[in-house]
Amino acid sequence: MALKEWALVTAASLVITPAYALQLPTEPAPQGTHKAVSRWDYTAGVVGIDNIPYRKACVNSTNTKSFSQGDPRQFLKFCIRYSKYDDVGYGIYVITSGSGELLCKERCSIRMKFDSDESSEFPAVVPDNNVKYQLFITDKSVIESVRNASKMRIEVDTADDGNGIFDFDIAGFSLEPDK
Repeated sequence: MALKEWALVTAASLVITPAYALQLPTEPAPQGTHKAVSRWDYTAGVVGIDNIPYRKACVNSTNTKSFSQGDPRQFLKFCIRYSKYDDVGYGIYVITSGSGELLCKERCSIRMKFDSDESSEFPAVVPDNNVKYQLFITDKSVIESVRNASKMRIEVDTADDGNGIFDFDIAGFSLEPDK
């Protein structure tokens, strides 16, 4: 890819990604076109005292929200994790970039919209450690919706002013489940 084409990528759209996860085009794009850079960050590691392997894909919201706790402007991170550590083999969660509180008693719902579809409510739960800045989405159909969409909007209840709306560029998701 020519240096001129890379100049189109703004600093705000770059994600620090491990070198093994980069999927750069092998051929230059035809004249007059450009290939979108995925905002997904792919990682792998181990979790728990038994060192159970996992693979994870995360994407940050393109907008921020003011929370009274922690940093004044925080983004929301959306992640999908595949691991035998998770009871059902996967974990889907959102987490704030600071200590902004997401409101949820033991169970709640998160409103999500994919591309131009109508928004839907998906069930969510607090994590076992009861942190207030993370929620797990329990409906596996979210993964297929992410796979087929390029944009996503998430609305979650917050401790500050009732709700927070976060937008995501999700094109290019390519994490496959364990076989």
